[in-house]
Amino acid sequence: MARQPGKAFVALRSAQSAFHNVLARKVAIKMKLTPKEKFLARVRQDAATGCWLWTAHINGDGYGQMYFRGQLRAAHRASWILFRGKIPAGKIVCHRCDVRACVNPEHLFLGTHGENAADKKRKGRSTFGTKSPCCKLNAEAVLKIRTLLAEDRYYMTEIARMFGVSCTTVSAIKRGKRWRHIQEPESGTTTTAGVHRRDCSFKGEGRSLRRQSDPKKQTGDCVELTERLKQTRSV
Repeated sequence: MARQPGKAFVALRSAQSAFHNVLARKVAIKMKLTPKEKFLARVRQDAATGCWLWTAHINGDGYGQMYFRGQLRAAHRASWILFRGKIPAGKIVCHRCDVRACVNPEHLFLGTHGENAADKKRKGRSTFGTKSPCCKLNAEAVLKIRTLLAEDRYYMTEIARMFGVSCTTVSAIKRGKRWRHIQEPESGTTTTAGVHRRDCSFKGEGRSLRRQSDPKKQTGDCVELTERLKQTRSV
């Protein structure tokens, strides 16, 4: 009667058989990808522009995003770190090609927020004036507001109500903080046609009351002025 092989022998032969089968099939051994290889696997090159377009996650602003070194980062910032090196403090990564999804390091440069804003303005991409989605005014309305301010017959609150903006906006236009890119016509005159204007002739009287020294006379005149104001607003 033949002797049966032991369990250990059977297990060893099974393992050897499996190993030889792997060699026979020539199974490819998977290797780890380097960070650059992982990054480039998510990139599609545009032959026409030379841009490296990010094919993975894109945020709401159009910039690529990825988890890089344990943090969620913008893809173009990760590209700079991988191919160029560390980003200095106070610097941001800007695009020369103005394509937000581009991660080509040749199309990127370092700059400050001020330099980036100046670059946007130079290229005509700044969202100021009528380019802003929240804009309520246009060039014609701004010129009309300036004319009303120059006439000095209306309160800024009334002008703001006419054009549906805040008093802060009217004040900024008066001080040249906003809409300063709108130039006055060559003739130097503007019209206010189509603007609903209220009778505010009492404004000058209100100023003169503050200069009066008699308190009793001031009280009587203020009452009269208040009544006129109510009548005017009820019209």
